[in-house]
Amino acid sequence: MANLTPAQITALGTEITNDPKVLGYAGKTVAQRCALINAVGGSGEKINQGIVSAQFIMSQIVETEMAALTSTKLQELLVYVSAGMLDSGNTNVRTGLGNIFGVGTTSRTNLLAAVDRSASRAEILFGSGAFVDTYEMGRATGVPS
Repeated sequence: MANLTPAQITALGTEITNDPKVLGYAGKTVAQRCALINAVGGSGEKINQGIVSAQFIMSQIVETEMAALTSTKLQELLVYVSAGMLDSGNTNVRTGLGNIFGVGTTSRTNLLAAVDRSASRAEILFGSGAFVDTYEMGRATGVPS
């Protein structure tokens, strides 16, 4: 059964008509359009990962850069990872993790990049985990599925 609201169905119709990411919706069947909008990485856009483990965070850190941290910065890192799980979508968490390592360090770059993942265009439009089915696509485009 469909899960998009009427406003989202309208937004989906606009997406298909305007094709802002040039995914090539024109001339495609309902099923092909669904495949395009639901393809992870198809639009090159990213979405936040959400909850990530401390182990995942630690795997992004270069050992020599961690060893070079001041005692204050090391304490900050320990506070974050001691939680076990981190909400990488939280602005304070993202900023805090980013501020532990200096600009230009590999660890900082890794940490800031790791909290995002490739997304489908449907997720960008309607939220993490969103999926457009043929019924919704048919409603949005006026073409029965």
